[in-house]
Amino acid sequence: MAPIARPDGQALRMRVAWVENVGDPDAGQRPIFLKVGGTDGFDSERIINPGKDLVVCVAARKPRIPIARIGVALSRRLP
Repeated sequence: MAPIARPDGQALRMRVAWVENVGDPDAGQRPIFLKVGGTDGFDSERIINPGKDLVVCVAARKPRIPIARIGVALSRRLP
């Protein structure tokens, strides 16, 4: 899970098959890890928030918005 790349201007570090969302440390956010999946017409997202000992899974058929945003928001807001 060691980072292998960091896209310019983004709070992300790429890992083999996982993305680390660094979050905003000034807002008390810790890093979370995302795994994006899907196939034609379906999307899925798995978010691991180790700071909360929490995993969120989101799946949708033909989503109209990126479901990663939903999963990240849930993992940051759930206790």
